[in-house]
Amino acid sequence: MQPIADPNDPTKLVQIKSHNELAPWESAGFSTLTFFLEPIAVAVNHAVATYRPSSVQMIGLSGGGWATTVYPAIDPRITRSYPTAGSFPVYLRSAPPKPGPTTGDWEQRPDLLPSFYAGANFPDLYVMAAVGQAGEPSRRQMQILNRFDACCFNGVGHRSYTPVVSHRVAVIGNGHWEVLEDATHDQHQISPYALSVILWDLDADPDR
Repeated sequence: MQPIADPNDPTKLVQIKSHNELAPWESAGFSTLTFFLEPIAVAVNHAVATYRPSSVQMIGLSGGGWATTVYPAIDPRITRSYPTAGSFPVYLRSAPPKPGPTTGDWEQRPDLLPSFYAGANFPDLYVMAAVGQAGEPSRRQMQILNRFDACCFNGVGHRSYTPVVSHRVAVIGNGHWEVLEDATHDQHQISPYALSVILWDLDADPDR
């Protein structure tokens, strides 16, 4: 990681080796999620102002999959998002067949960031990332999970919450949410198959 400015003393650069080392900087006046989400906001603002795209999509893997879950939930300009191997609701984090608990990094853990996750848990974030405002373009999120992922968020636990989240998005309206369960490989990656589905989804009728 590159050295970053200490929020308590911007003139001081600090070398961070792990996300967990950010915890002491969390305070009432500063959220360390700034390090994860502000660069995305800056990039989106620049792209929108410079290129004026008709729509903005987002895709990410692992930690980027977490960011692709959270950022579209707070910025409705992201009309389609494809978080891959990035999160599970907390109740599934230690479920088999994982070789070890998939608790997630520090920024993913409600027990370590209660001020953020008290307002919206992971199913809430999924819903928020997929629904649009009336009169605005329809929004979509496709969560991609690798059934045999060698790292994170594998298995079929998503089948326990997919119907609930999908139904809630449908009730609220102007959006769609679904899971792509990718069983074509055993790697922590966005597979060629998943990419082909994403490309198909981008070309599909947004109101289907």
